[in-house]
Amino acid sequence: MAKVHTKPSQADAHDGHVVVDGPDGVAVTLTADAALETSEHIDGAAVKAKGQEQMKAVSGVDGTEILEREKEGKR
Repeated sequence: MAKVHTKPSQADAHDGHVVVDGPDGVAVTLTADAALETSEHIDGAAVKAKGQEQMKAVSGVDGTEILEREKEGKR
């Protein structure tokens, strides 16, 4: 797994593009359309990850593990 960062990335608009600067020199330049779609993907993944954190805090396992058990018919 890649290094997990705890500091948020910063973003700004330059010449019609979105420049994202993250921790440890992570940087990416996107078109406005690509940035908007990426932000939707990140938002959805962040909501899912927060749910997994909460599930793990309550039950000791994340939601992914529970879904896998249900797929296998084990409850």
